Amino acid sequence: MIIRATQSDLDDFLALIEDLNELSALPITEMIALLKADESNLWTDIPVPGGGHVSVRQLSFKGFQRLADRLIGTQPRPFDFSREAVERKLREEFGRAFVGARMMLTQDTAEAVLRAALAAALDEHRSVRHFIPCVALSATRPAEFRIGHVRFITRERFFSEHHQHFEEKRKYERSKAVEGWKRATDAGQFTVFESEEHANEMGDTGVKWVTDFYSQHGWVAEILIPNCHPDRSEERAELATQAALDVLKLLFGRYYSRHVRLGTSPALPEKTAGWKQVDEGRFEIHMSRQGEDILVEDEWLSRAGSHERYYIRLAGLVIAGYVDPARRCDVGNRFLDALHWFGEAVSERLVSAATVKYASALERMTVTPDVGAQFTRTVVRRVSIVASAGDAELFEELAPVVRSLYTLRSEFMHGRRSPHDAAAGVSASYVVGRMLFRFLDLIRILARKGTVTDVDLAAEYRRLEALLN
Repeated sequence: MIIRATQSDLDDFLALIEDLNELSALPITEMIALLKADESNLWTDIPVPGGGHVSVRQLSFKGFQRLADRLIGTQPRPFDFSREAVERKLREEFGRAFVGARMMLTQDTAEAVLRAALAAALDEHRSVRHFIPCVALSATRPAEFRIGHVRFITRERFFSEHHQHFEEKRKYERSKAVEGWKRATDAGQFTVFESEEHANEMGDTGVKWVTDFYSQHGWVAEILIPNCHPDRSEERAELATQAALDVLKLLFGRYYSRHVRLGTSPALPEKTAGWKQVDEGRFEIHMSRQGEDILVEDEWLSRAGSHERYYIRLAGLVIAGYVDPARRCDVGNRFLDALHWFGEAVSERLVSAATVKYASALERMTVTPDVGAQFTRTVVRRVSIVASAGDAELFEELAPVVRSLYTLRSEFMHGRRSPHDAAAGVSASYVVGRMLFRFLDLIRILARKGTVTDVDLAAEYRRLEALLN
């Protein structure tokens, strides 16, 4: 790979080397005195070959951040990298070249370090198929369905498809634990295992932990994330899966879907109980139980109308931007962000918090860079235009609802109303949900014309506003 070291790269390398040489010449007592005199002299360690480390000041150490940013910026897919991972590789290669091998800083040595760090960082990139447990639907048929790249399968199908893989993994872990126990025993070394049977049992722990956790959830989301750093892969898989779950919330509404979530997200207890004394007299108990899944009949998907299936397909296309950021665009990003705010609002227990999030969803879809003042007027007008889809009567109905939502948002945010004021709620979920559906239609129209930037969206809004006038 061809990597050219810029003058900025050479300057950062030189500053690091000079700082390293200065600190290396000081005894530890003087280094501590230097730190006490000025906290900006705090030093950070760089690993060197053969173990150990050398130190540079943190101000110089930030040079690795700048080097990493520039190096990532030279790549055709910079979003696939982890900045922390590239920094780590740069520190390792810097220590290997300029400390271990005592190379002189030249254009060639600087480029060699950059190339080696980039190659080491790329070597960590993987294509990963993720399996994420979810709380989704009460129905078990169909046993699988898709929203874009996310394949949802029932718990039963998941365990059926992966039974052999779990058994092979269990066998491997048991064998590894037993072999470790035997090696330690033969060498007279300490081992945490009390016996071969204990080692065998402990080898089961990992697989049992996974299967126990997945068995607590009715559905598993499967999604393949193309080659990238594992941190980015994990992040993209969770974002895409959460977006797909938010589409279910959009389809089924707040009342049925407020508990839908990733299996790794915090959950309210399924069963709760209370104990209280009334008027200093008798004691009473309180018990409640609530399901988490969306309560829906089997074969729900085959009974869904063409309208619902159409929007599932459209949403799936936009969610693909989470799977591969190269497929993202401004208007798609706005939908994904608004969908996230909607999903958060649906699951909120406090009306005040839900109100703020609903309003944020509407703003994300309507406030374009050309909007200066009059945010409220702009949001109310644009939401009413898009969500009413040409229905004049509906336009007149929506405008006061959106305006009321905005007024409440301001009262909550600016301290004029208590966050616990449950009586303040408005029917925001319906309006925001309808706007999300219609915004998908708008994305489809803009995508067909190849006009998908924020500037294009602003122009489209102005065109629609002019038509209304």
